[in-house]
Amino acid sequence: MRIVINYTIKPVSVSAASALAANFLLLLFEIARSTTQNNMHWTVYILRCADGSLYTGITTDLTRRIKAHDAGKGARYTQGRGPFQLVHQEFYENRAEATKRELSIKSLSRSQKLELISAYSAS
Repeated sequence: MRIVINYTIKPVSVSAASALAANFLLLLFEIARSTTQNNMHWTVYILRCADGSLYTGITTDLTRRIKAHDAGKGARYTQGRGPFQLVHQEFYENRAEATKRELSIKSLSRSQKLELISAYSAS
């Protein structure tokens, strides 16, 4: 992504120039932060562990997160339970929505989770 900002600098005192530069940097940081947050998508995922158990989590980078689980650096629950199979994923625009969905999935019984997985894999 490329952001172009046209900004004209007029002659000012040194202290005014410092304040102007500081405000300009704050503006750039705010643009970068809001752009990053607005383009971030969250994934709610379910992994089937080698022992047959199911793990539910959220991330903004599913590939990186699964690699972390595989390396034993993911959630404490998944340590020593690999290899993993990705069996379900859903996408959300923000962390709040993803967290709510993660918690709702975690509150399901195992049989309800398996129904969810099979319903999505059938469609």
